[in-house]
Amino acid sequence: MKKSALTVIVGLLISVSALAQSKSEMKIEKRATKAVEKLETTIKLSESEKATYFELQKAKLQDRANFPKGLKESDPDAFKAKAKANRKEFTKSVIKAFGEKRGKEILEAAKKKKK
Repeated sequence: MKKSALTVIVGLLISVSALAQSKSEMKIEKRATKAVEKLETTIKLSESEKATYFELQKAKLQDRANFPKGLKESDPDAFKAKAKANRKEFTKSVIKAFGEKRGKEILEAAKKKKK
């Protein structure tokens, strides 16, 4: 009896933790998809370029999600430094994946337009 109760509890804990992880993964994938769609409004991408950009964007967002919780409020300077390093790494990875000319073109197209 104790073994089956323990097994049920462990199973519930595992399923709850898996659900929480999948929720964050879904959120990251949704944001990466939106980034690709936004980029498509500015520049034409091939299917392979879309897939590559999606994966790079997803990796960037995953790294960003791994920032310590509450860092932005507790230490804004450290948060800014980590965010800047994250953006630089993303820029390097885009240029490496697409080549310098096409990579810079894609990064320029992805920038937010100031009103």
